[in-house]
Amino acid sequence: MEMTFTLAEIGNAALVVAGVVLLIFLIRLAVVATETLKKTNSVLDDAKKISGIAASKAEAVDSVINEASEAITGIIDSASGAIKGVFSKKDKMEEVVSEAVSEAVEETVKEAVKEEVEK
Repeated sequence: MEMTFTLAEIGNAALVVAGVVLLIFLIRLAVVATETLKKTNSVLDDAKKISGIAASKAEAVDSVINEASEAITGIIDSASGAIKGVFSKKDKMEEVVSEAVSEAVEETVKEAVKEEVEK
C-alpha cells in the first residue's frame, strides 16, 4: 500500500495540529486567567474592607483631634485672659505704689523744707 501526500495536505495537517495545540494552550490560559481573576477579586475585596476601616478610624481620629484642638484653644484663651488680668492688676499696683511713693517723697520734702525754714 502506497500513500502519497501533497504539500498542501501536509501543510493543512500541520495547520490543524498547530490549531489544536493553540486551542489547548488558550484553554489552559483561560483557566489560569480565571483563577488569577478570582484571587485578584479576593484581594480587592480585602483592600476595600481595609480602606473602609481605615477611613472610619481616620474620621474618628479627626474628630478627636478637633475636640483636642478646641480644648487647647479654650485653655489658651483662658490663660491669655488671666495673663491680661494679671498685667492689668500689676499696672494698677504700680500706679498705687507710684502715687504712694510720690506722696511720701512730697511729704518728706515738705517736712525737710519746713525744718530748714524753721532753723
